Amino acid sequence: MIPADVEVHARDGNLFIYRINEVIPILEADSQFYQKAGESILDSVARVSATGQNGELLGYGARSLLERPAQEVRIFKGKDLFMYYFVSDSDSEHAARFAAERATDFELAFGWDDVRFELNELK
Repeated sequence: MIPADVEVHARDGNLFIYRINEVIPILEADSQFYQKAGESILDSVARVSATGQNGELLGYGARSLLERPAQEVRIFKGKDLFMYYFVSDSDSEHAARFAAERATDFELAFGWDDVRFELNELK
């Protein structure tokens, strides 16, 4: 069952699932970028997602894969199974927090206890 505070929308072949209370502070932090006049929250989320600039909304810490300087995050299962990649905040402490949160997502979703991440500075 989906929690009451979670929005679920299908639009143009995409599925958008988010907590409104988590998304609003991100949108408001840079309202010029995220919110165009007359757009709903869903409109804003869909627009930035279509451009690939939704990394902050996804909990990665950086807006896009192209942001520099940044920290590259690689998530592994076990010693060697590479599973996921994203670009995070240039601050390694912030990036580690986002990386740990996303690694925990895999642990919770699949019941694994051997998920780890690595950071690599991107200039």
